[in-house]
Amino acid sequence: MSSSGWWSHFAKAFLWSAENRIDRVEILSSAIGIAGPALLAAAMGHLQSGLAASLGALMIGGVVQGLTWQAGLQSVATGTGPAVAATVIAALLAGHGWAAEAVIIALAGAAALFGGYSRPAAIAAARFIPYLIIAASAVGPTSNRIGFVLFVIGGIALTIVSGAALAMLWRAIGYSPTIAAEPTATTSTTAQKWARWRRLLWQLAGWQFTLRLMICLVLATFIRIAWPEHHFFWILLTVTLLMERQIEPVPIKTIQRVLGTALGVLVTALFLLHWPPTFVLIALLALLAAARPVARSSNYLAYSLIQTMIIVIILDGGRAPEAGLLWDRLIATLIGAVLVVGCNVVFGRLVKT
Repeated sequence: MSSSGWWSHFAKAFLWSAENRIDRVEILSSAIGIAGPALLAAAMGHLQSGLAASLGALMIGGVVQGLTWQAGLQSVATGTGPAVAATVIAALLAGHGWAAEAVIIALAGAAALFGGYSRPAAIAAARFIPYLIIAASAVGPTSNRIGFVLFVIGGIALTIVSGAALAMLWRAIGYSPTIAAEPTATTSTTAQKWARWRRLLWQLAGWQFTLRLMICLVLATFIRIAWPEHHFFWILLTVTLLMERQIEPVPIKTIQRVLGTALGVLVTALFLLHWPPTFVLIALLALLAAARPVARSSNYLAYSLIQTMIIVIILDGGRAPEAGLLWDRLIATLIGAVLVVGCNVVFGRLVKT
C-alpha cells in the first residue's frame, strides 16, 4: 500500500457516521446503570462496591431495548449470559495465580472456537472474552468474591429494569423509543450449523481466530510474568479488544481501538492524577455512560476512548493512579496492538497458502 493509501486508510478512522441511531432510552438507562450505583454507594461511603455494580452495567451495554418482547428477551439473554458467566468464573479463579491465568486463556480459546458455530455464538464469545479479562482484573485476590458477583449482577439488573421502565414511560407520554431492526432470522437448522462447524474445524480457517487469540494471550502473559513490577495485565485486555474474528492485517477498527484506548488511558489518568472530588468523578462517569451509545453507532474511535475511560475509572476504584501506571498502560496498549497485528500478518499468509 502506498503512503497516500495508508494515509487514506488511517483517515477513515476519524470519520463520523451521519446515520447514527440515537436511542434516548438506551442513553438514559446506560447513564443510570453505570453512574447510579456509584452515586448511591459513594453516599454510603462504599464507592468501590458501587463501581462493581457499574461494571455490570458496562457489560450489559448495547442490549437493544426497542425490539419486540421475544427479540428483546433474546437480546438480553445474549448480553447477560456471557457477562454473568465471565463474572462468576473470574470470582472463582481469583487468588489462584498462574493457574488462574492458564484457565482464563483456555476458556477464552474455547469461547473463540465455539463462536464459529453460529452468529449468536460469535456475539456471545465476543462479549464473554473481554468481560472475563476485565472481571479478573477487577475482582482481585483479596476481594469479597460473592459480594463482587452480586454487585455486578445487580448492576446488570438495574440497567435492564431502568431501560424497560424508561421505555414504558416514554410510550406513556406519547413518544416511542427508537425501534432497532430485528435480528436477521436464520434458516439454518441446528444439524446444518453443526455440520458446517465440523467442516470448518477441519480447515485452518476454522481455527485461525482461536489460535491467534491464544498465541497473543500466552505471549502477553509471558511479558506480564517477565516484568511483574509493571501493570502489564492491560496487554491481555488490549488483545481481547483488538482481535477480530476475520483476518485483516491492520483493519480500520484496530486503528480506532488502539488510538481510542491510548487516548482513553491518557485522558483518564491525567484527570485522576488531580484526584477530583468523588461526585465530580461520578458526574464524569454519567456523562461518559450517556455518550457511549451515541459513539458506538457513530465512530468506533470515540466509542473506544469512552469505553476505555469508563473501564479505567472502574478498575482504579476512583482512586488516583499509582506512579507509572499511566505509562505502563500506554506501553501495554502498544504491545497488545503489535501482537495482534503481527499475528494477523502471519496467519493471513498461512490461510492464503
